[in-house]
Amino acid sequence: MEKDLKDFRRNYVDVYWLHLPSDIEKNLNEITTLVKEGKIKHVGISNFTLDECKRAKEILDYADIPLYGVQNHYSLINRVWEKNGLVAWCRENGVQFWAWAVLEEGMLTDPRVKTKMSLMKLIFNGKKRKLHSLYVLMNKIGKKHGLKIPQVAVAFCTAKGIVPICGCRKPYQVDDLFAAANTKLTDEEVKLLENEADKLNVKILGADMFRFAVKKS
Repeated sequence: MEKDLKDFRRNYVDVYWLHLPSDIEKNLNEITTLVKEGKIKHVGISNFTLDECKRAKEILDYADIPLYGVQNHYSLINRVWEKNGLVAWCRENGVQFWAWAVLEEGMLTDPRVKTKMSLMKLIFNGKKRKLHSLYVLMNKIGKKHGLKIPQVAVAFCTAKGIVPICGCRKPYQVDDLFAAANTKLTDEEVKLLENEADKLNVKILGADMFRFAVKKS
C-alpha cells in the first residue's frame, strides 16, 4: 500500500477493491487497519457470492466500516447475480453494485460495425449470429433515445441501478458512455430486453469464471 500511495502521489486511495474472496477475514482485517489509518476511503469487494458478501459485510460492520460496493460480472445477457438475489441484497443494504463485462467482450456491440479481427472475435462470431433478434430490438429501442446498440447495453444497467464499468480509449467513447448512463429506459423497454435475452440464452463469460483462483479454506 505504501508503494502504491507513493506511485499515485496520494495520501489515500478513494476505493480499495478486494478482488477475490480468498482469506476474507484476514484480508478485510488488514484493510480495516488501513481505513482507520486514513489510507483507504472506501472498501469494495469483487467476484464474491451472496454468502461471501454477507460475511464481508459482517466483518466490516464489526469495525464500523460500511461496505461501499460489490463489483461482479453483469450484463443484459448475464444477469445471474440479479437472479440469485445478490443485486437485491446490495440494494437493501445500501451497497452499490458495479458491473464489469457490460459489453461482454464486444458481444453487445453493433455487429454491422467492422472492427479489427482477433481470435476471440472469431470464436464469438457464431454466438453473435444467435443474438440477431436482440440486436434488432436494441437498435429499435436505441433509436427512440438517440443511442447506439452498445449504449443500450449500458443504459440497461443504469436502469437497474447498477454502475456499468466500461473502458474508454477515445474522447467520443467518454461522451457515448455519459449519454448512455444518463438515458432513462422505460420499464417496458427493460422488460422487452430481458425477455429477448432470456429467450436466446446465449452466454459468453461465466459469472463465476474466477472461482478457480479462489483459495480453498
